[in-house]
Amino acid sequence: MNRPDQEQFDLFSRHFEEIDSELRAFGEESGFLLEINPNRYPCRILRQTGNPEFVIDFYQDDHWRQVEYRTDLPHTIAAAAFFTPPSDELSLWKLNEVLLEHVPFSAIRERLPVCLARAVGVFATWSPEIILARGQRLRNFKTECQQSFS
Repeated sequence: MNRPDQEQFDLFSRHFEEIDSELRAFGEESGFLLEINPNRYPCRILRQTGNPEFVIDFYQDDHWRQVEYRTDLPHTIAAAAFFTPPSDELSLWKLNEVLLEHVPFSAIRERLPVCLARAVGVFATWSPEIILARGQRLRNFKTECQQSFS
């Protein structure tokens, strides 16, 4: 049984399938895992786990339930790093950089190899020290929850 909004969701997420094979190939070569539509949001995420954890996020700018569908809706690609200092496991530091912003999906397709290479280049410069110096400190809810249940 489908959800009442399943057709609408499929409409807004289908175009990402055009880049899935390229994202998978990149992930296999570079150690990233591809996540498809996590949390029921039309997007793609490439994630390289570890500490720091690196993420490349491909998403539509407008929420799929609040905008009328049309081809070439604006999209953004962002790179982010998350670091948990061993001495402060309740903190999560985030550093991010927008690689492409508010561009039609056709531009994402055209510039995908360049954006992926740029993300890898950015990640190479983001050591834990850089993330701590330039990043934003957040609460580490995952660690908080784990500690509360142990």
